[in-house]
Amino acid sequence: MKKLTYLILFLCFSIFGYGQSYFPFPTIPAKWYRMFCYVPSNTISCSQYIQEGDTALNERWYRKVYLSYYNSNSSPIFLGGIREDNFKRIYFAPVSPVPTGLYFIQFPAGEPEVLLYTFDNLSIGMHLPINTGYTDITVYDIDSVLLGDSYRKRYLIHNPKLCGFDYWIEGIGSTKDLFSSYAREFEWLFYTLCFEDTVIYHVSPYNYFTECYYPSNVGYIEKENSFLNLFLVPAKNQLTVEYQLPSNMSHLVIQLTDAYGHILRSQISYTSKDCIQFDIQGLHRGSYLCNVYCENKLLISKKFVLL
Repeated sequence: MKKLTYLILFLCFSIFGYGQSYFPFPTIPAKWYRMFCYVPSNTISCSQYIQEGDTALNERWYRKVYLSYYNSNSSPIFLGGIREDNFKRIYFAPVSPVPTGLYFIQFPAGEPEVLLYTFDNLSIGMHLPINTGYTDITVYDIDSVLLGDSYRKRYLIHNPKLCGFDYWIEGIGSTKDLFSSYAREFEWLFYTLCFEDTVIYHVSPYNYFTECYYPSNVGYIEKENSFLNLFLVPAKNQLTVEYQLPSNMSHLVIQLTDAYGHILRSQISYTSKDCIQFDIQGLHRGSYLCNVYCENKLLISKKFVLL
């Protein structure tokens, strides 16, 4: 009986202690879509960190990191390089100042690289050796988050220089900003909305900022086999949906969903050509989908954005 108990305990420890794979930082091209919000004027600007290509800095190899502003004609800014060592520690070697909204991040003078993250055997209550002397980064909680078809460990982080808690996700980093461990917030806030390597993951845990403000694929295929026109009138809180399908199709379901597939509005139409209206009052800013179904089969899908 005692041997059986030990065996059960060993199996449980094996499953829960070793069953979840570690996700390292990407070595392939990747993007961190981010939003900066200046609270007093409610000004929002969007940009993205782009990781692409290799470079040698300080006699080490890094992945190049750029900053690109959305809807800007300026060239991406080369910020420096990111690397991960064998102990799940992620380092950044700065080449130029990193702008994060209202100011530039000041890294310690004379340091060839700084520690951005560590995911090495973290435990609740642990103080992380990152940006010491300026802030005290502490692990408050540990759980897992489902991204795609895999669970990744997520850490609830407290950094006194930030407004509220931060989350760090394996292989992605902060849900506030890639450089959150050296950033600060006051009358401004950062949000890492999405992360992209081979697919796009929504990583922001905040209800109001859960969508990507970018015209990019969010995990669905836009179907163009017929036509679907959307006419948005924000002042009237109204979305007009106009569609036309082959004449043999009827009893259609038109749905408005968020990017996660949650159904927000739904109407039934009994004709293959119609023009219907949806009341969109109460929908937050972000990306949404308009889908037209017939017999549970998706016929047309189109994305629209509320700003």
